[in-house]
Amino acid sequence: MSKFFSFVAIAVLLVLAIVGVAIAAGGGATSTSQVLRARVAITGGIVKGTEGTSAQKLSEGIYSLRFPKEVGACVVSATRYTKKDPSTPNDPGSISIQPRSSNAKEILVMTYNQVGSRSDHGFDVLVACAEVV
Repeated sequence: MSKFFSFVAIAVLLVLAIVGVAIAAGGGATSTSQVLRARVAITGGIVKGTEGTSAQKLSEGIYSLRFPKEVGACVVSATRYTKKDPSTPNDPGSISIQPRSSNAKEILVMTYNQVGSRSDHGFDVLVACAEVV
């Protein structure tokens, strides 16, 4: 249940980030927003997500995600995939994200085990993009 609340908290933060961009623009500016998402399996395949999103496992604990639009100016958040059985604890570890320098529509996601070594793990990604018009 706590993973659900973590997901909700991240979603709220992304919405607040979008609203913050619109407020910062001031003076009657409006904001259009788009949220992209992906659930990626340990093998690198997309379990579900925004149409046009693809993923690929590059090596142990390194995944590339490609979205249908540029994400360089967007807010990106990732969490390790939770197990379906809440009574079974998740193995500890962490996750990190970085832009893919070769393509503005891509990000790299790295997953790590409890001792900080890269290890394969499924994960969820949310990308919130706001454009002030």
